[in-house]
Amino acid sequence: MGRHTTYLLLFALVGVFVFFAPPENQFLVILGALLSVILAVSGFYLNWLTLDGVPAATLVGTVSFGLGGLPMAGLLLIFFLSSSLISGLPLFRGDPPAPASAEREERLRRRPPGREGRRTGSQVWANGFWLVLCLLLLHVTGEHLFTASAVAALAAATSDTWSTELGTHRMPGNTWSLTSLRPVPAGSDGGISLPGTLAGVAGSALLAGAGTWFYSLNLVWFFIIFSSGFLGCLFDSLLGATSQDSLTLEFPMPFTERPWSLGIDNNTVNWLATGFASLWALILNGIYL
Repeated sequence: MGRHTTYLLLFALVGVFVFFAPPENQFLVILGALLSVILAVSGFYLNWLTLDGVPAATLVGTVSFGLGGLPMAGLLLIFFLSSSLISGLPLFRGDPPAPASAEREERLRRRPPGREGRRTGSQVWANGFWLVLCLLLLHVTGEHLFTASAVAALAAATSDTWSTELGTHRMPGNTWSLTSLRPVPAGSDGGISLPGTLAGVAGSALLAGAGTWFYSLNLVWFFIIFSSGFLGCLFDSLLGATSQDSLTLEFPMPFTERPWSLGIDNNTVNWLATGFASLWALILNGIYL
Protein backbone atom coordinates (compact mmCIF):
# COMPACT_ATOMS: atom_id res chain seq x y z
CA MET A 1 0.00 0.00 0.00
CA GLY A 2 2.99 2.32 0.42
CA ARG A 3 4.93 3.39 -2.66
CA HIS A 4 2.41 2.14 -5.24
CA THR A 5 -0.41 4.09 -3.57
CA THR A 6 1.75 7.21 -3.52
CA TYR A 7 2.46 6.91 -7.26
CA LEU A 8 -1.21 6.22 -8.10
CA LEU A 9 -2.63 9.13 -6.14
CA LEU A 10 0.16 11.46 -7.27
CA PHE A 11 -0.88 10.71 -10.85
CA ALA A 12 -4.53 11.38 -9.93
CA LEU A 13 -3.58 14.67 -8.24
CA VAL A 14 -1.73 15.83 -11.35
CA GLY A 15 -4.81 15.03 -13.43
CA VAL A 16 -7.10 16.98 -11.11
CA PHE A 17 -4.58 19.83 -10.98
CA VAL A 18 -4.48 20.10 -14.78
CA PHE A 19 -8.11 19.47 -15.75
CA PHE A 20 -10.37 20.28 -12.78
CA ALA A 21 -8.78 22.56 -10.18
CA PRO A 22 -9.54 26.29 -10.63
CA PRO A 23 -6.58 28.72 -10.61
CA GLU A 24 -6.95 29.55 -6.91
CA ASN A 25 -6.75 25.86 -6.02
CA GLN A 26 -3.75 25.38 -8.30
CA PHE A 27 -1.91 28.02 -6.28
CA LEU A 28 -2.97 26.29 -3.05
CA VAL A 29 -1.75 22.93 -4.37
CA ILE A 30 1.69 24.39 -5.09
CA LEU A 31 1.81 26.16 -1.72
CA GLY A 32 0.51 23.05 0.01
CA ALA A 33 3.21 20.94 -1.60
CA LEU A 34 5.94 23.27 -0.32
CA LEU A 35 4.53 23.39 3.21
CA SER A 36 3.91 19.63 3.25
CA VAL A 37 7.49 18.88 2.29
CA ILE A 38 8.70 21.03 5.18
CA LEU A 39 6.31 19.41 7.67
CA ALA A 40 6.97 15.87 6.45
CA VAL A 41 10.74 16.26 6.61
CA SER A 42 10.35 17.82 10.06
CA GLY A 43 8.25 14.81 11.05
CA PHE A 44 11.09 12.55 9.96
CA TYR A 45 13.64 14.40 12.09
CA LEU A 46 11.20 14.49 15.01
CA ASN A 47 11.02 10.69 14.84
CA TRP A 48 7.35 10.75 13.83
CA LEU A 49 7.76 9.44 10.25
CA THR A 50 9.95 6.87 8.55
CA LEU A 51 11.75 7.74 5.34
CA ASP A 52 9.08 6.10 3.16
CA GLY A 53 6.42 7.88 5.21
CA VAL A 54 7.74 11.29 4.09
CA PRO A 55 6.44 11.21 0.46
CA ALA A 56 3.13 9.70 1.59
CA ALA A 57 2.63 12.40 4.23
CA THR A 58 3.70 15.06 1.70
CA LEU A 59 1.04 13.95 -0.77
CA VAL A 60 -1.67 13.73 1.90
CA GLY A 61 -0.77 17.24 3.09
CA THR A 62 -0.65 18.62 -0.46
CA VAL A 63 -4.12 17.32 -1.31
CA SER A 64 -5.57 18.35 2.05
CA PHE A 65 -4.33 21.95 1.80
CA GLY A 66 -4.50 22.31 -1.98
CA LEU A 67 -7.98 20.85 -2.50
CA GLY A 68 -9.47 21.08 0.99
CA GLY A 69 -8.12 24.48 1.94
CA LEU A 70 -7.08 25.68 5.37
CA PRO A 71 -9.98 23.89 7.17
CA MET A 72 -8.94 20.45 5.94
CA ALA A 73 -5.26 21.17 6.55
CA GLY A 74 -6.16 22.18 10.10
CA LEU A 75 -8.13 18.97 10.65
CA LEU A 76 -5.21 16.92 9.35
CA LEU A 77 -2.84 18.69 11.74
CA ILE A 78 -5.22 18.04 14.65
CA PHE A 79 -5.23 14.32 13.82
CA PHE A 80 -1.49 14.05 13.24
CA LEU A 81 -0.33 16.05 16.25
CA SER A 82 -2.81 14.60 18.74
CA SER A 83 -2.25 11.03 17.57
CA SER A 84 1.53 11.38 17.65
CA LEU A 85 1.54 12.90 21.12
CA ILE A 86 -0.93 10.33 22.47
CA SER A 87 1.13 7.53 20.92
CA GLY A 88 4.08 8.71 23.01
CA LEU A 89 6.47 9.13 20.10
CA PRO A 90 9.64 10.99 21.14
CA LEU A 91 9.59 14.65 20.21
CA PHE A 92 13.27 14.85 19.36
CA ARG A 93 16.02 12.46 18.38
CA GLY A 94 17.84 11.17 21.40
CA ASP A 95 14.94 11.57 23.82
CA PRO A 96 15.23 8.79 26.40
CA PRO A 97 12.40 6.26 26.35
CA ALA A 98 9.78 6.57 29.05
CA PRO A 99 10.31 4.17 31.95
CA ALA A 100 8.16 1.09 31.53
CA SER A 101 6.81 -1.30 34.09
CA ALA A 102 6.64 -5.00 33.37
CA GLU A 103 2.92 -4.63 32.64
CA ARG A 104 3.48 -1.74 30.23
CA GLU A 105 6.29 -3.61 28.48
CA GLU A 106 3.90 -6.52 27.93
CA ARG A 107 1.27 -4.19 26.43
CA LEU A 108 3.87 -2.63 24.16
CA ARG A 109 4.96 -6.10 23.10
CA ARG A 110 1.37 -6.83 22.08
CA ARG A 111 1.18 -3.59 20.06
CA PRO A 112 0.40 -4.40 16.38
CA PRO A 113 3.42 -4.35 14.04
CA GLY A 114 4.20 -0.82 12.92
CA ARG A 115 2.82 0.88 16.03
CA GLU A 116 5.96 0.59 18.07
CA GLY A 117 7.69 3.54 16.42
CA ARG A 118 7.51 6.05 13.62
CA ARG A 119 4.71 5.90 11.08
CA THR A 120 5.51 4.23 7.77
CA GLY A 121 4.13 5.05 4.34
CA SER A 122 1.67 2.17 4.61
CA GLN A 123 0.39 3.51 7.91
CA VAL A 124 0.00 7.00 6.47
CA TRP A 125 -2.12 5.61 3.64
CA ALA A 126 -4.10 3.34 5.96
CA ASN A 127 -5.36 6.51 7.63
CA GLY A 128 -5.20 9.01 4.77
CA PHE A 129 -6.17 7.15 1.59
CA TRP A 130 -9.92 7.82 1.76
CA LEU A 131 -9.34 11.41 2.80
CA VAL A 132 -7.29 12.00 -0.35
CA LEU A 133 -9.69 10.07 -2.57
CA CYS A 134 -12.73 12.00 -1.31
CA LEU A 135 -11.03 15.35 -1.90
CA LEU A 136 -10.08 14.31 -5.43
CA LEU A 137 -13.69 13.22 -6.07
CA LEU A 138 -14.88 16.54 -4.64
CA HIS A 139 -13.07 18.46 -7.35
CA VAL A 140 -13.94 16.03 -10.13
CA THR A 141 -17.67 15.92 -9.35
CA GLY A 142 -18.25 19.22 -7.52
CA GLU A 143 -20.33 17.35 -4.90
CA HIS A 144 -19.58 18.88 -1.50
CA LEU A 145 -20.87 15.83 0.36
CA PHE A 146 -17.41 14.35 -0.29
CA THR A 147 -16.03 16.97 2.10
CA ALA A 148 -18.01 15.45 4.99
CA SER A 149 -16.99 11.99 3.82
CA ALA A 150 -13.33 13.02 3.95
CA VAL A 151 -13.73 14.44 7.46
CA ALA A 152 -15.51 11.22 8.54
CA ALA A 153 -12.55 9.14 7.39
CA LEU A 154 -10.24 11.36 9.42
CA ALA A 155 -12.59 11.14 12.43
CA ALA A 156 -12.45 7.33 12.24
CA ALA A 157 -8.64 7.37 12.11
CA THR A 158 -8.52 9.69 15.13
CA SER A 159 -11.10 7.65 17.04
CA ASP A 160 -9.24 4.40 16.44
CA THR A 161 -5.83 5.84 17.33
CA TRP A 162 -7.07 7.45 20.54
CA SER A 163 -8.99 4.30 21.49
CA THR A 164 -6.01 2.03 20.94
CA GLU A 165 -3.34 4.22 22.51
CA LEU A 166 -5.29 5.50 25.51
CA GLY A 167 -7.37 2.39 26.13
CA THR A 168 -4.55 -0.12 25.68
CA HIS A 169 -1.24 1.57 26.47
CA ARG A 170 -2.03 4.65 28.59
CA MET A 171 -5.17 3.91 30.62
CA PRO A 172 -5.73 0.15 30.35
CA GLY A 173 -8.78 -1.30 32.03
CA ASN A 174 -10.81 -4.47 31.90
CA THR A 175 -10.98 -5.59 28.26
CA TRP A 176 -13.58 -7.76 26.54
CA SER A 177 -13.73 -9.33 23.08
CA LEU A 178 -16.14 -7.43 20.82
CA THR A 179 -17.42 -10.70 19.34
CA SER A 180 -17.70 -13.00 22.38
CA LEU A 181 -17.83 -10.35 25.18
CA ARG A 182 -15.42 -12.52 27.17
CA PRO A 183 -12.47 -11.01 29.07
CA VAL A 184 -9.26 -10.81 27.03
CA PRO A 185 -5.81 -9.30 27.73
CA ALA A 186 -5.44 -5.57 27.04
CA GLY A 187 -4.16 -5.04 23.51
CA SER A 188 -5.84 -8.13 22.04
CA ASP A 189 -7.15 -7.76 18.50
CA GLY A 190 -10.82 -6.84 18.68
CA GLY A 191 -10.70 -6.07 22.40
CA ILE A 192 -12.73 -3.18 23.81
CA SER A 193 -12.59 -1.45 27.18
CA LEU A 194 -14.41 1.43 28.82
CA PRO A 195 -11.39 3.81 28.71
CA GLY A 196 -10.71 2.88 25.09
CA THR A 197 -14.35 3.33 24.08
CA LEU A 198 -14.57 6.74 25.77
CA ALA A 199 -11.30 7.76 24.10
CA GLY A 200 -12.71 6.69 20.72
CA VAL A 201 -15.84 8.75 21.33
CA ALA A 202 -13.72 11.77 22.30
CA GLY A 203 -11.46 11.46 19.24
CA SER A 204 -14.37 11.25 16.81
CA ALA A 205 -16.19 14.10 18.59
CA LEU A 206 -13.09 16.31 18.40
CA LEU A 207 -12.73 15.89 14.62
CA ALA A 208 -16.48 16.18 14.05
CA GLY A 209 -16.68 19.33 16.16
CA ALA A 210 -13.66 20.90 14.51
CA GLY A 211 -14.93 19.98 11.05
CA THR A 212 -18.37 21.40 11.81
CA TRP A 213 -16.80 24.63 13.09
CA PHE A 214 -14.24 25.04 10.29
CA TYR A 215 -16.78 24.44 7.50
CA SER A 216 -19.72 26.23 9.25
CA LEU A 217 -21.89 23.10 9.13
CA ASN A 218 -25.04 22.40 11.15
CA LEU A 219 -25.62 19.86 13.93
CA VAL A 220 -26.92 17.26 11.49
CA TRP A 221 -23.51 17.21 9.82
CA PHE A 222 -21.86 16.94 13.23
CA PHE A 223 -23.97 13.86 13.97
CA ILE A 224 -23.17 12.32 10.58
CA ILE A 225 -19.41 12.84 10.91
CA PHE A 226 -19.23 11.88 14.60
CA SER A 227 -21.29 8.69 14.26
CA SER A 228 -19.45 7.65 11.10
CA GLY A 229 -16.08 8.15 12.78
CA PHE A 230 -16.98 6.20 15.90
CA LEU A 231 -18.67 3.39 13.94
CA GLY A 232 -15.49 3.19 11.86
CA CYS A 233 -13.55 2.67 15.10
CA LEU A 234 -15.92 -0.14 16.16
CA PHE A 235 -15.68 -1.67 12.68
CA ASP A 236 -11.89 -1.66 13.09
CA SER A 237 -12.25 -3.65 16.33
CA LEU A 238 -14.69 -6.07 14.68
CA LEU A 239 -12.28 -6.71 11.81
CA GLY A 240 -9.43 -7.09 14.28
CA ALA A 241 -11.38 -9.77 16.16
CA THR A 242 -12.54 -11.72 13.12
CA SER A 243 -10.13 -11.25 10.22
CA GLN A 244 -6.79 -9.70 11.20
CA ASP A 245 -3.80 -11.98 10.52
CA SER A 246 -6.17 -14.86 9.71
CA LEU A 247 -7.57 -14.00 6.29
CA THR A 248 -6.07 -13.31 2.88
CA LEU A 249 -8.11 -11.86 0.02
CA GLU A 250 -7.16 -12.77 -3.55
CA PHE A 251 -8.10 -10.75 -6.62
CA PRO A 252 -7.67 -11.96 -10.23
CA MET A 253 -5.18 -9.96 -12.25
CA PRO A 254 -5.40 -9.51 -16.04
CA PHE A 255 -2.76 -11.12 -18.25
CA THR A 256 -1.44 -13.32 -15.47
CA GLU A 257 -2.46 -16.53 -13.78
CA ARG A 258 -1.23 -15.44 -10.37
CA PRO A 259 -3.84 -13.47 -8.37
CA TRP A 260 -3.02 -10.42 -6.31
CA SER A 261 -3.10 -11.31 -2.62
CA LEU A 262 -4.07 -8.92 0.16
CA GLY A 263 -3.33 -10.05 3.69
CA ILE A 264 -5.54 -8.57 6.40
CA ASP A 265 -2.94 -7.01 8.67
CA ASN A 266 -3.32 -4.04 11.00
CA ASN A 267 -2.78 -1.46 8.23
CA THR A 268 -5.39 -3.14 6.02
CA VAL A 269 -7.86 -3.18 8.91
CA ASN A 270 -7.29 0.57 9.45
CA TRP A 271 -7.73 1.21 5.72
CA LEU A 272 -11.01 -0.73 5.59
CA ALA A 273 -12.30 0.97 8.76
CA THR A 274 -11.65 4.51 7.52
CA GLY A 275 -13.23 3.54 4.19
CA PHE A 276 -16.28 2.21 6.05
CA ALA A 277 -16.62 5.53 7.91
CA SER A 278 -16.32 7.49 4.68
CA LEU A 279 -18.97 5.35 2.97
CA TRP A 280 -21.29 5.48 5.99
CA ALA A 281 -21.15 9.28 5.94
CA LEU A 282 -22.32 9.19 2.32
CA ILE A 283 -25.17 6.84 3.26
CA LEU A 284 -26.29 9.01 6.18
CA ASN A 285 -26.15 12.04 3.92
CA GLY A 286 -28.64 10.34 1.61
CA ILE A 287 -30.91 9.49 4.54
CA TYR A 288 -30.93 12.76 6.48
CA LEU A 289 -30.12 15.43 3.90
